[in-house]
Amino acid sequence: MNCQPQIKHPIHPYAYWVHTHSAGTVISAYKVVTKSKTIGPKAIEIARWHSKWPQPVWLDESENRTIIYPGNTVAGSCTYYNKSNQSITWGSSFTANEMCNIFIYYYVDPSYGESISNELSCVNERLRSVRNFFPPNFNQLPNVNPVCHLYYKIGLWNCPFQ
Repeated sequence: MNCQPQIKHPIHPYAYWVHTHSAGTVISAYKVVTKSKTIGPKAIEIARWHSKWPQPVWLDESENRTIIYPGNTVAGSCTYYNKSNQSITWGSSFTANEMCNIFIYYYVDPSYGESISNELSCVNERLRSVRNFFPPNFNQLPNVNPVCHLYYKIGLWNCPFQ
């Protein structure tokens, strides 16, 4: 799924939450920059997580790499594992079927004097070429212990689950 959010000002993602049903393994989201004077088209990771791991996941905003500017494309991907491979898995909100949801929490800098009054949603694939910019490991889990990730986020550096 991907889209270009219709925004006037940059939006600042600060956390995300992902959801699939039983077959989902890796959910990832990217900001895709296609119009840059200094670099070619590039996908910058916003999220990569497993829906069964602890959530929400808080982003490190110090690098400003996840800020979504007008003209950027937001893209997501879900990887599934069909254990039996005996039948087609359909997509829907029913538990017996599968789904892919990536919720990105964001804010708009208040100095613009405006807020985004409704949610921004991307459904389906608007630009097929966007996936060409994903990194090769987009469908692999990040190399992180999800429980320790939560420990670090609240300032506990001695995670007993390493």
